Amino acid sequence: MKLILKKIFRYKLSAVCMLIGFCTAYLCFWGGNKVSYILNQEEIDRQVSAFRYRQGVVLTIIEDEDVILDFINEKCNATIINLTTWYDSEKVERLMDVVIHQAEESKYHIVSGRFPNTEELKSGERVVVLGRRHKANTYKRGNEEYTIIDGEEYKVTGYIKAEKSVIYDYKVLLFYPCIGENIRNYIMNIAKTMGIGIYLESEHHNVSQTFMEINRSLARRCYIMKEDGIEPFEATEISTINYGRNLYLVYVYCIITVVIIMQLWLLERKKEISIRRAYGYTRIDIIKVLIIDLFRLIFISTVICIVIQIIIESIVRDGNWELQHIILQMGVALLYILITGMVVSVYPVYMIMKRQVISLIK
Repeated sequence: MKLILKKIFRYKLSAVCMLIGFCTAYLCFWGGNKVSYILNQEEIDRQVSAFRYRQGVVLTIIEDEDVILDFINEKCNATIINLTTWYDSEKVERLMDVVIHQAEESKYHIVSGRFPNTEELKSGERVVVLGRRHKANTYKRGNEEYTIIDGEEYKVTGYIKAEKSVIYDYKVLLFYPCIGENIRNYIMNIAKTMGIGIYLESEHHNVSQTFMEINRSLARRCYIMKEDGIEPFEATEISTINYGRNLYLVYVYCIITVVIIMQLWLLERKKEISIRRAYGYTRIDIIKVLIIDLFRLIFISTVICIVIQIIIESIVRDGNWELQHIILQMGVALLYILITGMVVSVYPVYMIMKRQVISLIK
């Protein structure tokens, strides 16, 4: 191992610069793949929790009349989506959904507790179902857990999570018959100004007919616009798609930088190449030597980055490693070595086959 390192770092300046470039490229390559993996897991969870039939509508209230309860229909679920509320325990705004009516069982996965029962919904008691990460922001009184949302106390009946991702970990799920006065006023203000997005969902009934029935019953009392483009915002707070794309762009930039540094690396090795030529090495033999050294540099940079990843993720995960994460990391590392090795090997092959390096020696 010592001999291999000595051979690799014989040309210190170019080797260190290339090593830094390869390390940065690996972290970006891994990050881009990680983001893609997260987005794929989130999409799977969305599909699992989605109903077969879904119709988005935008409701705008004309006067002060509360027509939201008119969306109650025995054939489908009705939910107000993408509202923001002040979550007091965290001192931040969180996205929330407000369930108007549930004709069919929710597809959210309950990890503890339950959804509010019929008696609680009829009584109007303020209740909430939270994503599992909110558990740290609750407090106990007697046998019940409570939390403060928008200045009002809510009893927590259960916690939800997604099967594969963290997409619902910060979910706030309220129920319209059981919301406090502050949130009710907030919803009415939004409905009278910008309009609120409402989902009509069902696993068994086509909700288009239900939408037409509701629209006819509420004619002249409000504006209801059919909108197929509204989607729940349940991903991370930053744009993960753009983040992943930018990481791949930085990876490409790092590889280009390494290729530029490789010009110095080849110039530093011109004496070595001339000696090898004098001993009868062909161009193919020289290419093999250079490519082996390149792959050694790539492998060392990958090992360094994996050690850094293990340290960071062990801290983040509190030492809780899952087999699928280890397999994913090893797979990404192998893919990086193969792709990067093939890409950066093109330049020295081109230079030698075109006699550019040989002409420098003479």
